[in-house]
Formats: sequence, structure tokens, C-alpha cells
Amino acid sequence: MKTIDKYIIREYIPPLLLGFSLFTFIFLMSRFFELLNMSITRGVSVSYTFSIFIASLPYLVSLTIPMAHVFAGIMTFGKFANSGEIVAFKTLGVNFYKLLKSLLIITVFIMLLLVAFNNTILPNSNHRLKNLMLNVYRFKPTYQLEEGVFLKNFGKYSFFIEKINRKDDTMNNIYIYQESNGYISRIIIAKKGKIMHDTKQDTLWLLLKDGSIHDFEKGKNEYHIVNFKTQNFILPIKEEISSKGTTYRGDRELDIFKIIDRIKKTKMQMKRNISKRESKFMKLHYRRTLNRLYMEIYKKITIPLTSIFLLMLGAGIGARIKNSNIGLSLTISLGIYGVFYIMMIGGESLSSRGIVNPIVSAIVPLITFGVAAIIVIAKAMSEYSIIKTLFRKN
Repeated sequence: MKTIDKYIIREYIPPLLLGFSLFTFIFLMSRFFELLNMSITRGVSVSYTFSIFIASLPYLVSLTIPMAHVFAGIMTFGKFANSGEIVAFKTLGVNFYKLLKSLLIITVFIMLLLVAFNNTILPNSNHRLKNLMLNVYRFKPTYQLEEGVFLKNFGKYSFFIEKINRKDDTMNNIYIYQESNGYISRIIIAKKGKIMHDTKQDTLWLLLKDGSIHDFEKGKNEYHIVNFKTQNFILPIKEEISSKGTTYRGDRELDIFKIIDRIKKTKMQMKRNISKRESKFMKLHYRRTLNRLYMEIYKKITIPLTSIFLLMLGAGIGARIKNSNIGLSLTISLGIYGVFYIMMIGGESLSSRGIVNPIVSAIVPLITFGVAAIIVIAKAMSEYSIIKTLFRKN
């Protein structure tokens, strides 16, 4: 390895580690306060909260490593530009692409490690995190509930609870609104209630006391009211909050080989059902399922792959702004990765709905940032070519 390559790598590694540490810290703090709130106000034990915190780390790492590359690119080449080293390199016949060569080799190596990480450690941590959260829902049922606000994430039901005692999962002054065809068809009111967990059927249900049920019929002037001393109400929680949730793995909890196996099984099931002339709705359902699975494979590769383009983009930006300020580099990096993340999430959403092919959703962000990186680097090179010419004339 040439001396100049060693020097460039030596200058690049510290800001890369700094960027990784800063971004990880930022995301960890956001997660930390969320978990702190879980422990203090929701009654989840500190040790259990810490387990959730640890299980959250791999996902954060998969995001912050690509972000660290754009930060390090801006910092390193901003410093080179500010100190005049890029011009000096150019006079020695070392152009911008040669400066990037050794860094690209390192980035490719880190990218391959991240692909392996995303395919092995990340799925298992996602599975563990899901199971930890499912246990919270089971044994701390009021975790999902807020007092004094309308809760609308329970299917066709909305809840309003004036007071919640999280120590014994009891509640006071409960209002349950049932929606049907766009209007409120039933209101259940109870003075007291308690969330119960049926361990045999693994379901959550409300034991309501001293209340009434109010039924309305749209278009009719009819109103029915039934008073009760006790009433059971099964909570419409997600199907995955069940005993099978501890073993069943979702799309993000599988490695590439298991996803491919699930794709094969889904295709076989799709062929059988199509031969039976399934409805168009079911065909669309299978297509969306396949798209989600394909997208998970592509994400495991494209997110690490974006590190290369983010490095190039960061290097070009750093060379142009001639500044290695940490705050500025951090802000620009967050903005750039924010755009990439929005594009990736947007593409994933369109793909899962069957609107866009998953490979298109995965590649478009890469192409966009690849083109942007080439343009920025080309402008930086042309700028320093002019400077070099002026330097020679003088």
C-alpha cells in the first residue's frame, strides 16, 4: 500500500468512528428516553427494559454505519480542501478518484460485513425484540393504553379512559366507541374496569363493572340501552400477540435463505389457489406478500451498498464546502440519509401495495444517490482543475 493511501485511510478512520458513535448515540438517546418512560410510567422492570434496549442495538447499527460514511467523507475531504491538500495531491498527479480508491476498498469491505450482519444478527435480534415486546403486552396489558386521550389503534374500536392504575391494571371511567360504516353504532360506558390475561387462550380482555351499553341504528330514531354489573370485552389486539408469536418469524426476522424458502412456498400456494380460480383480491394478496419478501432481501443488500455512494457524495460535498466542522457535517449527513431513508421507506410502501416492482423500489434510491455523487465529484474535480491551472500560471 502506498504512503499516500495509508495517509488518507489514517485521516478517514477517526471521523468514520466518530460519525458512527455520534449517530448511534443520537438514535440511542431517542430509544433510551422511550424505554425510560416505559420503565417509570408503565411499570416495566429496569432489567427487562434493558433487555429491550440491547435487542434494539443491531437495528440501529445497520442504519448508523452507512450514515457514518457520508459524515466521514465530508469531514475528511473538507479538511483536505480547507488545508489545500487536494490541490497539492493534484499537482502530484493524484486526482480525486485516486484519493477515493483506498477508501472505497475499505468501504466495500465494511459493506460486506454489514450485509452478513444484516443477514444473521439483525433477523435474530428483531425476533428477540418482537418477543420481548409481546411479553410486555401480555403481562403489562395497560402498556398500550393512555389515560385522558382517545385511543384509535384497536381496529373498529376507540377508547377513552380517564384514569389508569398500571400497578394492578385497573381503570376508572371507561368509554368504548364502536364504529360501523363510518358512524358510531355502539358506546360502552363503565365506571370501573380491569384488563385480564387469559393464559390458556392467550387473549386479553376487559372486565367492565357498573356500566351500560348504548346502541344506535343509522337512519332510525331508535336507541337501545342495556345496563350491566359486569361485562367481558375482548380486546381486539394484533393476531401476532399470541403464544405462536414466540416462534413464528415475520419477514424482518428471517435471513435471506429462509426468505427464499418462504417465497417458494408462497408461489406454490399461489399456483394452487390460482388453479382453483381464486379471486383477484387473493391474487393481489399473494403478489403483495411476495413483494414484501423480495423487498426484505433487497434491503439487506442495498442499505449496506449505499455506503459506497454516501462516501462518494460526502467526499464531493466536503471538497466543495472546504469545511470539516463537526456540526455542519452532522447536519448535512442527517439530511442526506434522511432523504435516502424516506425514498427507501416510500419505495417499500409502494412495493408492498403492489404498485411498484420491489427491485425498482430498492434500486431507485441507489441510482439517485449514485448520480448525485458523480455530479458532485465531477464539479469538485472541475473546480480543482481550474485552481491547478491558476497555480501553474502563477
